[in-house]
Amino acid sequence: MMGKIGRRVASLSGLCMGLILVGCGPADADRERPTQAAGEYDAGTLAAIDQVESGLLPRIRAEGESGWTLAERMDRWNVEAVSVAVIEDYDIAWARAWGVADREEGTPATTETLFQAGSISKPVAATGALRMVEDGQLSLDTPINEFLTSWQLPDNEFTEDTPVTIRRLLSHTAGTTVHGFPGYAPWEPVPTVQQVLDGESPANTAAVRVDISPGSQVRYSGGGTTIVQLAMTDVSAETFPVLLRRLVLEPAGMTSSSYENPLPPGRLSDAAAGYRQDGSAVPGKRHTYPEMQAAGLWTTPSNLARFAIAMQNSLRGAPGGVLQPETAREMVTPVMGPAGLGFFVDEYDDAVYFQHGGADEGFQALLYVSRDGGYGVAVMANSDNGGAIAQEIMRAVALEYGWEGILKDPVVAIDMPAAELAAYEGRYRRDSPPEVAKVWVEDGILVTRITLRGFTSRLVPLGDDVFLFEEQGDKYRFARDSSGHVVAIESIDRPSVPGLRRIEGDQFLAPELLEEGRIDEALVALGSVGAAEQQVNWLGYQLMNLGRHEPAVAVFRWNAERHPTHANPWDSLADGYLAVADTAGAVSAYQKVLEAVEFDANADPAALEGLKTRARSQLAALGRS
Repeated sequence: MMGKIGRRVASLSGLCMGLILVGCGPADADRERPTQAAGEYDAGTLAAIDQVESGLLPRIRAEGESGWTLAERMDRWNVEAVSVAVIEDYDIAWARAWGVADREEGTPATTETLFQAGSISKPVAATGALRMVEDGQLSLDTPINEFLTSWQLPDNEFTEDTPVTIRRLLSHTAGTTVHGFPGYAPWEPVPTVQQVLDGESPANTAAVRVDISPGSQVRYSGGGTTIVQLAMTDVSAETFPVLLRRLVLEPAGMTSSSYENPLPPGRLSDAAAGYRQDGSAVPGKRHTYPEMQAAGLWTTPSNLARFAIAMQNSLRGAPGGVLQPETAREMVTPVMGPAGLGFFVDEYDDAVYFQHGGADEGFQALLYVSRDGGYGVAVMANSDNGGAIAQEIMRAVALEYGWEGILKDPVVAIDMPAAELAAYEGRYRRDSPPEVAKVWVEDGILVTRITLRGFTSRLVPLGDDVFLFEEQGDKYRFARDSSGHVVAIESIDRPSVPGLRRIEGDQFLAPELLEEGRIDEALVALGSVGAAEQQVNWLGYQLMNLGRHEPAVAVFRWNAERHPTHANPWDSLADGYLAVADTAGAVSAYQKVLEAVEFDANADPAALEGLKTRARSQLAALGRS
């Protein structure tokens, strides 16, 4: 399953490994990107802003490299607008916005532009839950069903001896299902929270249930946090937006923020429109999320920074906090792995950070904050590629302000003559996921380009056949055979990622044929090697991400026809039909999903249940029962 929800989850859960990068829409170097004036800042602050704006960084950089400019990376990642607020010494040091909030309206982004925060909604809402714990209305370790009056989480063999609690739900250790939510377009009916939790129409996700032992592992569950949302409203008898405004938004000074979904019409002029990886607009501009605790916050980076400062003040017992110090410390203390109560915690030798990323349809964001010392950053973008540029901005801020622990030591590049670099030239393949990396020398520099990615990156020589993949900040080694011939590329930083084998000969492989638009030949090539269902599906979504919807439909259709009793290929084909506005095709594909889920032994039951729920919801939205 890689529908609307699957594409987002793939980009956030580590599927971009090795030489794979998420979100490579075509760059548009000539696009004008308005920049908001810096405001009334002193010369030192203006210089810091300039340094950040001109020094975006990969995960690992070569010594002496100054980094990319923000304009370069907005073009590289196809990001329409990005907004940033930097925290220093428990205050907002500066805030600035670049780009276009709404391309259709021609609205420039400002520091007051509202963005969807995605999963950063979770720690903000978790703070509200902990306020209720402090007030004695909720308890972290009482079974959750004791607080739920409008719905009950079904008990089963997993909950008999180990109950589901708010502590476990907030830390993603409750064993609950449903990773994330795709939201609802403006013309789609919006379910109640109870319908979401039971997977009942018009919900477009499966029922939230416990299917592993609570407390046994960290498994990210937006479904679990939605249960906490319902408990909070059941106990308080207030709507969630009103409750969160009272408990968190107003006390933290988040005066522009709201959990209202959808936003009231009078506030839409302040809201950015969302954009996909290929730069196309999200139909209807933005989605509605009844799963407000999981994904429903509308805010600005400055407001997120105020929330972060309130948390920092809570931790040190200073005025302006929103929690008691002991509660705040519990919130940023890992329960299991890196998962705290709403935040994830990154621990380095000299520093500890609490953080969360966020992704809604067409929006991505990052909040990264020091536990001690009063510094941090909030970044928001109206793009499905926003998470990538947010990480690069965070590292630029970390370098400029001397944050501890974040940046790895630069690597030292060596000079290598073009004649020596030529030994690495060639085409290299990986089968899962299916892709081809072409490596060649250009103007004395070794570069690489990966099929269906739309960008070229420099490979920086470090010696002993090791290169830094500049775009990604990872190190790779070119492996040689016993005769010294280069035969493969292997990841050093991620050894579990399969390497790429050198292709001997000039026969084009399916990913290359798809990139050139030779669809029929590509399908023949896929059939000749017996490409697996998931591999073909992946290729279809790569085409979708590049905005090449018609070829994607052809790939999805071919895959579905090869696996007529499997539900997932039909679900993907429906996605393709929707992208080309073929309603009849989408209806037919969703009906095939419902037929296939009854006897599909290829997928696990939870995935099939999700596909069934989504198909029924989409058919209802398309006017079919």
